Amino acid sequence: MTALRDSGYTTSQVVVEVAEHVLRNSSGTAADRLNELRRAGVRIAVDDFGAGRASLNDLVAFGVDVMKIDRTLVSKLPDHAPSNDIVRGILAAARALDMTAVAEGVETEAQRAWLEANGCELGQGFYLGAPSAEVSPAPV
Repeated sequence: MTALRDSGYTTSQVVVEVAEHVLRNSSGTAADRLNELRRAGVRIAVDDFGAGRASLNDLVAFGVDVMKIDRTLVSKLPDHAPSNDIVRGILAAARALDMTAVAEGVETEAQRAWLEANGCELGQGFYLGAPSAEVSPAPV
């Protein structure tokens, strides 16, 4: 929290990304730290969602605000029916849990169009823009 205070950013400007596997393997201390950040107003994002074994219950328990859909799923859109179904399920879960969904690894117009048609409003990937110091997801 000291580093956050010293940074000059407000807590509402900060999103802490945690890899999906960290949620499943976190000890009480990690959970306590994430909850402390969340209470201070920092948003929590789970990175690579769909690649590991974190449950929806883990997302709720850790107070996750943002689900970042793993690029391995996005890379198969729109031509791989099982990935399409999984991503639709993740998007539905994000909506039901009032979380933001961000598609990682959007590299083609076909992926972007599929994501937009299926209700995913944000994405990251070279199709949407090159990496920069400003790390905000772009609209799909």
